[in-house]
Amino acid sequence: MLSKPNANARTQIDLSSFATMAGFNVRMLDVRMMRTVAEQLARIGLSPASATVLQVLESNPDLSLGRLADALLVQRPNMTKLVNRLVAKKLVRRDAALGDKRQVALGLTEAGRKLAIKARGVLRDHDEASLGMLKPAERRQFLHLVARMLAGLESKYKPAAV
Repeated sequence: MLSKPNANARTQIDLSSFATMAGFNVRMLDVRMMRTVAEQLARIGLSPASATVLQVLESNPDLSLGRLADALLVQRPNMTKLVNRLVAKKLVRRDAALGDKRQVALGLTEAGRKLAIKARGVLRDHDEASLGMLKPAERRQFLHLVARMLAGLESKYKPAAV
């Protein structure tokens, strides 16, 4: 008869070889943060990806789908599927672009705007909880360092077309 796996088995795994690897540690932080924010956003009917799109469109009305996908480093077919779901939920609308009627501009519906505001509150609260153990100066430094790393990677490894 097989015994049940030990509930503490995960804590017994030696991950010390990753202690100085930024990518692994950032990934672990990302996974843990995304799990908790996904649970909180689900309460208002959104996924993290949907909430992100609503936030970006709130700040950037009339954005093309391609520019949205590029900004969020998402493949265009995947962004199309996500936007289609948001359109079906009547949170996002497609309009003809002002300068070129052949282009499509994305915008929020009134319901999308209201949900974007709710999502911003959820994301702000989650950030507070996630960064709560850091002093204000440490938070600023953390965000500054992440931004520098992102900028450095962008300049060193030009993003491929996604």
